[in-house]
Amino acid sequence: MLGLILFLVVSTLAIHHSPPVWALVCGAAALGLALGGYVLARIPRATACGQLLGPLTLILPFGALLAWRSGVLAGVVSILGVYSAVVAATLVTLTTTVADMMDALETALRPFARFGLPVDSIVLAFSLTLRLIPLMLGTASEVLEAQRARGLTGPGRALTAFGIPLMVRTLVRAKALGEAMISRGLDD
Repeated sequence: MLGLILFLVVSTLAIHHSPPVWALVCGAAALGLALGGYVLARIPRATACGQLLGPLTLILPFGALLAWRSGVLAGVVSILGVYSAVVAATLVTLTTTVADMMDALETALRPFARFGLPVDSIVLAFSLTLRLIPLMLGTASEVLEAQRARGLTGPGRALTAFGIPLMVRTLVRAKALGEAMISRGLDD
């Protein structure tokens, strides 16, 4: 997990504090390094593709919007930066069990409990975040399929038809999760 954090910090700083052409090189290098981790970890190609194509379908439209607003180079650099972070984070989740991640996070944060840091709440929030990412991607895929089925293809309508249902479904899920946590006494 420390390696992932280091990768994210270094790649973000390299990409965002470099001249445009170097930012493109840094973004491509970060993505290549993250993908190289899949080879080192011997992740099967089918598993890797299954895990990495979903996020790409979400990142590309936002990159296209950014390219339209800020230029193609800015859009491509942003896609490379965000996607390399997703690829690296997915690699960690594929090679590390959730229990091991939670144990490592709790161990790392436990010394700060004496300063009032709510370690158990942070670990719970992190674990819920990991669990909700695949649900969010599944919801996004459902919304995209419904959008295609309705024939909503225009740029303005497509973004509205995608964003609003995704946000509504996410907020409904968050409310239900919050109510379930409160009913179990986790409302602090």
